[in-house]
Amino acid sequence: MVMERLDAAQRHPKNQDQNKQSAIERAKLALIEAGVIDPGPEAPKGVISYADFCLKYPNILPKADGDLSKGEFRRLTDSKEIQLVINASGYEPMAYDGPFSIFAVHPVQRPDGSYGLYHQVDWKFAAEGRSGCVTIPIFNDNGVKKIGLVKHFRPPVSGVDAQEGWYAEVPRFSQRRGRSVRETITEEALKELNVEIVGRVVRLDANEDAKHGIAMENSLGSQMNSVWYVEVNPRPGDPRELEEGITGRVFLTADRYHEALRQGWIDIGGQRCSTHEAHSFFALKVAELNGLI
Repeated sequence: MVMERLDAAQRHPKNQDQNKQSAIERAKLALIEAGVIDPGPEAPKGVISYADFCLKYPNILPKADGDLSKGEFRRLTDSKEIQLVINASGYEPMAYDGPFSIFAVHPVQRPDGSYGLYHQVDWKFAAEGRSGCVTIPIFNDNGVKKIGLVKHFRPPVSGVDAQEGWYAEVPRFSQRRGRSVRETITEEALKELNVEIVGRVVRLDANEDAKHGIAMENSLGSQMNSVWYVEVNPRPGDPRELEEGITGRVFLTADRYHEALRQGWIDIGGQRCSTHEAHSFFALKVAELNGLI
């Protein structure tokens, strides 16, 4: 690990004058002559080499043959070009492969010809080719259509948003390993909203077997979500999926939901819950465009 850091110091653009290069070489030589054992890097669990990341997840990588003349970015694979990125930025390409998410810093050439880095953050299920699912659960309450929302605590925004992390949102989840999307919807609807499916389950954004979907955050990741219209009946009692932070539900008519969206929040069980959540907005809009709400 010591030698690795000295090698990195030797490559750093601010260490390229002769005096610094000579000092680094003398440090390496002194360690070798003293018989110091270098144990090698001890990377934290999940940190992997950029090369290994590219081999493991080839289907979600930015294009390596991007056409700069059209305004596209080009991911770099040549070691000499990657070194130009390191020289320009002071950072090396790196990657993290975690239990639920992945992260990579890609070396790229931009359309203006400059060299730099591009960050990518994705859910693990997207990297593994599984779908993200957003549902519009519809309860027919004596001829009146009502939309099912869950009361969900979201830790990443709990310190910054108006309702301290509490949201009223349509159920969403990732396709389970070894399950079809339809099987996942049946299981997760019961788990998250405490309902049973009693009617149609229809994909709204594309044909049912389409691989693409709606881009979630296309400046940062490759995740695509499919949107599903699901006819349900509530089971007795609120959902309590505590592992996920789900502690309640509400069923609203389309007019009442529109009002809650304009207001920015709705009360569920005495807790103000924000309605300003992007998945719910676009799922509602897709259902409206299909004439289902």
